[in-house]
Amino acid sequence: MHGYCATGPGLRVLAPLFLAAAAGAPIFAQDTPEVRAELSLAGAGALYRMDEPIVLRLSFSGTPHRYTVSTAVTQTPRPDEVVITPSAGVTDIYPESYLPDYAVMAELTEQPVEIRFTLNDWFRFDKPGHYSVEIHTSRVSMGTKLGALSRGGELVTNPVSFDIAATTPEEDAAEVARLAFTIDATPDGPQRREALHRLSYLDGDAAAREKVRLYLHPSADSPFASIDSSLLLACRNHRLVLDLLEQEFRDPNVEVRAALIGTMTALHDPKDKAEEGEVFAAYLRELCASLAARPAVARAAAAQTLLLAAPGSINPEMEQAAYAVLRSNFAAVDLYDMETVLRLFWPQLKDPSLAPALETVLENPRVEAGVHSNLRQALISALLDIAPERARALVLAEIRSADSLVPADVLVRLPDAQLPELDQPLLSLIRSLAPLKQPGESMRLDIKTQLAARYASSAIAADLLKIYEACSSKWQPEGRANLLAYFARWQGSRAIPMIDCEIANVTQSNGSDQFLLHPLARAFYSPAVAGILKRRLNSADPKAAATAAYVLSQFAEAGDIELLRARLDRLDDESDAAGGEPLRRELVMGLAAMRRRFPDSGSVTLQ
Repeated sequence: MHGYCATGPGLRVLAPLFLAAAAGAPIFAQDTPEVRAELSLAGAGALYRMDEPIVLRLSFSGTPHRYTVSTAVTQTPRPDEVVITPSAGVTDIYPESYLPDYAVMAELTEQPVEIRFTLNDWFRFDKPGHYSVEIHTSRVSMGTKLGALSRGGELVTNPVSFDIAATTPEEDAAEVARLAFTIDATPDGPQRREALHRLSYLDGDAAAREKVRLYLHPSADSPFASIDSSLLLACRNHRLVLDLLEQEFRDPNVEVRAALIGTMTALHDPKDKAEEGEVFAAYLRELCASLAARPAVARAAAAQTLLLAAPGSINPEMEQAAYAVLRSNFAAVDLYDMETVLRLFWPQLKDPSLAPALETVLENPRVEAGVHSNLRQALISALLDIAPERARALVLAEIRSADSLVPADVLVRLPDAQLPELDQPLLSLIRSLAPLKQPGESMRLDIKTQLAARYASSAIAADLLKIYEACSSKWQPEGRANLLAYFARWQGSRAIPMIDCEIANVTQSNGSDQFLLHPLARAFYSPAVAGILKRRLNSADPKAAATAAYVLSQFAEAGDIELLRARLDRLDDESDAAGGEPLRRELVMGLAAMRRRFPDSGSVTLQ
């Protein structure tokens, strides 16, 4: 059923592949004896209640091993045309714009290929009476190899007749009550999903109320069996459904999300996109006007909904009101939403007044325990932005922690040139992680070695060198680069032979020196590292020069922009234009990158 969510197995191929392969002229007439399409009712009888599922069986038979049938049943009747007579009293409820991104194919053999589908998934019968249905189908293609299918002609099935009997409101209410009891009392499983499936076909007022209840308050125990908005749109009484949803929308204690507003908008049956946008925007204006009346959690959720709306849906005053709400109610934002809020809106939210709220969230046991690791790093980064002195203790604790996964790019932001008090903690952690005995240790090693390059003093250089010589052959290039940056920082030119040797090794094993040079410069951009990059920029090897140009553009000082410009000028004078074209592209892009980093460094002429 299209209206409730469930997962299941299935062999699928990408629909574009099938459609492209089958896009040819028709290769058989619809009355060909080689292929036949027959339609029948899957049930024993031909009398159905108005809310009872009508299951049809579409069967293909014909010459074996010459044809392929598309067996996918999706949210729409396509690729079939379902002709129901009479059409009066029958309403389409499938999404017209839906296009599947897959196809399921079956070769036509000695046994017929059978497809079952439920008519009520696509159509709502609003009146009792006698109906007939036939299908015009283009599911059959000539051939059996997926890459060489040719589209067949349209086949028309035999008509099938059935009767639909009216039900009373009392009967509907009794059935809804029975299903609701099963849904509420049964743990997630086949019985509960079957009850939801059965409920999906009921479209009277009692069913509408139950569907709205389940839509607004789904069971946390059944994430794969819940009501979605398409079932609400399929109900006959849109006004009742809309009234119930608007009642929820206007409850100040409710956390209003965009999905609720979208469903309410669709229930207005807007005639076009412009009207749809106007209805949606009207709800947003009402939501904004209600901010002051809502408690903190609901107010923060409403502010997020306003800011996440499509561009142009809210005016600047509403936008500023939403930002103000998030600043004053930041600790009330749901933890699962908070990282998104920081990632999308931090430049607008950034204010020193947020420091206490950030600290409060960081003290949350779930955040401290690493359940929300991405959120933790975002919070620390935000606190460093607005109150670095208050973030200092947190950063030092993360550096000393053996379990921390906060990226080094966040933790290197303290202003200290070095922190000798971290020497022994970092040395101990690196020594413990260096053998890489457990899964996940490589990532932690990369973090700790980068932090050593940034903060450790020269006092532990000899110990780190022993670890490097004993264990680095097992490490990823990033971990090796980080300690090489540390050695280059404190040993200067004496570290260059070791770095040059590692550049050759990484280039041979990984295909590019960038895997070493970029993390090397990122870990600590010392004079020795700068010298290596400048030497390689001017080398005769265009690949080495290209990597150096890229890394310099990311980490070099403003004055080095002239080095890239001079290398580009020299390249234009060289004869090997073909071999130098990748290098030229990297130089041009590198100059543009440095111009963005240093906008006051003068104009960059890109030839």
